Amino acid sequence: MTNTLTNYFNLLILLLMFHMIGDFVLQSTLMAEGKNPAKNNAIDSIWWLTAHGATHGLLVILVTGIPLLGLLEMIMHCSIDHGKCIKLYTFNTDQLLHIICKIVLSFLALNLTPTTLGLIK
Repeated sequence: MTNTLTNYFNLLILLLMFHMIGDFVLQSTLMAEGKNPAKNNAIDSIWWLTAHGATHGLLVILVTGIPLLGLLEMIMHCSIDHGKCIKLYTFNTDQLLHIICKIVLSFLALNLTPTTLGLIK
């Protein structure tokens, strides 16, 4: 396998693992329920959704070192999760859309910078 392809898959694996951490370890039950606009929350759902998306954006920045990709992740993650919350699609579709985003982000990251915080050479 070429170095470029190896770097791509290494980055993709890191982004997917960080996604799992963001969705299942760092997201509390309060946040998971709070980001749903159908729930009656003390804090408006947009704030919960934005906080969750920002968490994912920060994780992407930590892996790629590119803040613009973190912002892109935040916007995409919020959009995808909002669709799930308003029942446009299922949880499985939601996760598939997130995986597709990570595939695209990996490609963009490798084309914007050759190294990522020393994680890939």
